[in-house]
Amino acid sequence: MPSKPRPPHLSEREREVLFLAAEGLTDKEIAVRLEIRTKTVRTYWDRMRAKLGAASRTQALAIALRTAYEELAEREERLRTFVEAMPVAFFAFDDNLTVLASNEEGRKLTGFATEEIAGTRLVYRHVIPEEVRRTHTVREWFHRGGEFRGWEVPIVRQDGSRRIVSWSSTAREHPVPGWRTWAIGVDVTPYRELESLLRYLVDSVDQGVWLLYPDFRTHLVNNRMAEILGTDAASLQGANAFDFIEEANQAKSRALLEEGGAEGHCCRFLRSDGTVTSVVSSVRPVHDSAGGLTGYLVLVREATLV
Repeated sequence: MPSKPRPPHLSEREREVLFLAAEGLTDKEIAVRLEIRTKTVRTYWDRMRAKLGAASRTQALAIALRTAYEELAEREERLRTFVEAMPVAFFAFDDNLTVLASNEEGRKLTGFATEEIAGTRLVYRHVIPEEVRRTHTVREWFHRGGEFRGWEVPIVRQDGSRRIVSWSSTAREHPVPGWRTWAIGVDVTPYRELESLLRYLVDSVDQGVWLLYPDFRTHLVNNRMAEILGTDAASLQGANAFDFIEEANQAKSRALLEEGGAEGHCCRFLRSDGTVTSVVSSVRPVHDSAGGLTGYLVLVREATLV
C-alpha cells in the first residue's frame, strides 16, 4: 500500500496567520496582533499559497484546515491503536468517571463487553458494588488527582468473581485533551493470594521467621518471631534488626550477615519490655535471579537463658 504523501510543512508563523484569519481577522488586524508589518502578512500568504497549491487565500485556509483535521484524526487513530495494544488494562474517564476509552485488556479484566463499558460509570455501577467502599474509592480517586502508582483496589468482575487491581496514572503530568484522567491497571490477585499462602505457612512454623532488607530493616516477620521479641508483627514492620540485638553481639552478627550468613549462631535479643532472651539463629542471604542481594532470611529459636 503506497504511503500517503506528507502535507506541506508550514512554519509556526504561517500557522499563526492562518489561525487568526480563521478567526475572521483582516491582514491589518493580524499584523497588529503579531506585531509585524501588513506587507509581511501578505508575504506569508504568498508563501502559503505556493506551498499548498492554492489559488486564493480562501482555498489556502480550506486546505490548511482540512490538513489539520486529517493530522488530528491520524494522531487519534495512532493513540487508539497504541492503547488497544497495551499489555495492561487501560481506562480513560471524564469528570464524572464515565468511561471514555478502554482496551481489550481492560475488557478482559472487568469481564464487560465494549458496549457495556463505553459511556458508562463502570466504577459506580459494577466493579465496586458496595456503596460505602464505592464512595470511599471515588473520593480517593479524585483526591489523588491523576497521580498515583500501585494503588490497589478490589473489584468485582461481571461474573461475580473478585480481583485486586493495582492502578497507576500520570494523568496530571501527562494529560490527554478530552480526558479528565486515565489509568492503567494490573491484576495482582495471584500475587496477593500467594502472599496470603506464604503468610499462612510462615505463621504455621514453630520458629521465628525474620526477613530483612539489605539494610537490615524488617520486610516480613511472623507471629512467633514477634512473640520472641515480646511485641507484635505490625510493630516490627520496617524496624532495624540491630535495634533488638545486644550491643556486645552486634558487630559479630553484622559480620556474619555480610559474610554470607551462618548456621546455629548464638546471640542475645532485647525484648520490648527490656528483658533479654538468648536465641539460636540461622542466617541466609537472599538473592534475586540476577544474583543481586535482596535481603536476609533469619530463622530463630529461643535457647536456655544465660
